Amino acid sequence: MTEKLPATISFHLESWLENAGIVGLHRILGDRCMVQDQQLTIPTSVLENFSQNYFNFFASNLHYGRLTRFQRIIAFEEQIKKWQADDFSTFDEKALNVLDQWYKDVLKYSAKSKSYQKLYPLINSDFDVLAELQLLDKSLKGLKRKGFLKKFPDEAKEDLRQLCSQLQEVIDYFKRSDSKKYFPAKTLSYTIINNAWNGVSFLNPQAKETDFYVDYQHYFVDPVVDYLAEDHSKDKFICSTCGRPIKRQNMSYGFINGMGYDTARKTSNAWDFSNDQFICPICQLMYSCTSAGFSYNMAKQGIFINYNHSLSDLLKANDAVFETMIQKMLDHGNVSPFRAFTTSFEERLNQSSTYSLAGVQVVTYGDDSYRFTVIPPIAAGVIAKAIKVPFGKKDSGKNLLSVLFAAGISDFRGFNYYSIYDEVIRRLFNSTNLYSLIYELELILNSQPSNIRFNQLHIMALINLNAMFFKELANEEDPIMQVKSEDLSKMRGAGLYVLNYYKDNENGKKANALVYKLLQAVNSGSPEKFMAIILNVYAGQNQLVPSKLINNINQPEVFRQYALAFIAGLIGEAK
Repeated sequence: MTEKLPATISFHLESWLENAGIVGLHRILGDRCMVQDQQLTIPTSVLENFSQNYFNFFASNLHYGRLTRFQRIIAFEEQIKKWQADDFSTFDEKALNVLDQWYKDVLKYSAKSKSYQKLYPLINSDFDVLAELQLLDKSLKGLKRKGFLKKFPDEAKEDLRQLCSQLQEVIDYFKRSDSKKYFPAKTLSYTIINNAWNGVSFLNPQAKETDFYVDYQHYFVDPVVDYLAEDHSKDKFICSTCGRPIKRQNMSYGFINGMGYDTARKTSNAWDFSNDQFICPICQLMYSCTSAGFSYNMAKQGIFINYNHSLSDLLKANDAVFETMIQKMLDHGNVSPFRAFTTSFEERLNQSSTYSLAGVQVVTYGDDSYRFTVIPPIAAGVIAKAIKVPFGKKDSGKNLLSVLFAAGISDFRGFNYYSIYDEVIRRLFNSTNLYSLIYELELILNSQPSNIRFNQLHIMALINLNAMFFKELANEEDPIMQVKSEDLSKMRGAGLYVLNYYKDNENGKKANALVYKLLQAVNSGSPEKFMAIILNVYAGQNQLVPSKLINNINQPEVFRQYALAFIAGLIGEAK
């Protein structure tokens, strides 16, 4: 196939989209690529089996393949063998629930899905998975009869032996090499690959070719081979990405999500109804690899670090995020791209203290759209310092940022789960302080709803991060520079003392009412109003007002820091 073709194809670093495609190419082809300063070169010999390499990357157990239901089907074999090893002597109701849950949510859910059913004709086996599921349904139904395991232990054991034997046959079917080739890759086509592009080749709903390996090779790779074999000396057009000559204007950016449009149906989108944004087959292949260049979680959120000082730096920065993303998802389930990003940055910072995020372009993907940020020096400084500050319980290993990883609110602002950590990073990237976020979280925490996953500790982390943010903005003489973490902790302690007084001597709800009044004063930007309320409280308790509040009443920004820390102590559990 390649005897008439040039020996290599080169791709040059350009904008974030091209760079993501280049990173994807490198991940797909690995050491078959040649990495130069601003250029990636691949041998044309890889085109012959490119689709195999393409899907192998996504479905590999080193990458996204480990996170699919398909892998959970295969992995359950180990559990079955453990039960069989002791002849089900320890099998109880709890074990039955584990088996039943896996069967319904993993095996049956996957095997009966439309995407799996389309693939059965491609598997070189006469085994009928769907017919086997019907038998398994009956077997499980019998085992789940109330009290059956205890009342009829011998009969139950025999049924379990038969059931697990049937399950092993199904698992063996999915362990076939052709099953491993098709099933996980099919799933990842709709959870990972289609984040970057859609509507063509095997992602076209009207695609007639069942084998998506063949379809991808035909749509994206074969045109490259044809292009390289043709004479282009008389071509009239040029590729709007790389400038290569092209004979026909039949490929566009339309298949890339958020980057193009249907040039055949929406001609009015082009100037004078004449579109000139066409690309060559080589660039089309590169853009199809963008899905491999981003680092995605399984919730269709992704991130790309356009650290394009050199191709080597670009690869290192994104590979670090990708490896972190995969590992964290294995350990904790779905992980936000921001968490993977800052965790990988922490690891690189530990290797080199000179590594900086300032000026780096970060492209995030979510809700079917892209967002672009060039990390400002302020955010880079706060993040670099925050990950070095231990926070929370001693020996927890957590810092000012990592303590927020699990903090969030369910069903909030249109999100199934609103991540406080992600919101903090977004604000830092936009050079925005955290005041309004702290205010809102203290307001929410004071009402103690059931859908929250944060407490005073997380709010104090935000207050400390906010103090860091203002210190990055200030000069050495600015009073904000005198705000210290230990003083903020003392202010929280002062608030906690007042809370305990109310809990011990009066109606506990009085503290909740006080919090609302104090938050209103903070939100109105009135230290005087805040102090009037505080003086009344402390007079009633015959105590001295904290000096940090009195001494900073004429320093609004400093006062607000201490005021919010005081309120954090007033909220939640006493002691």
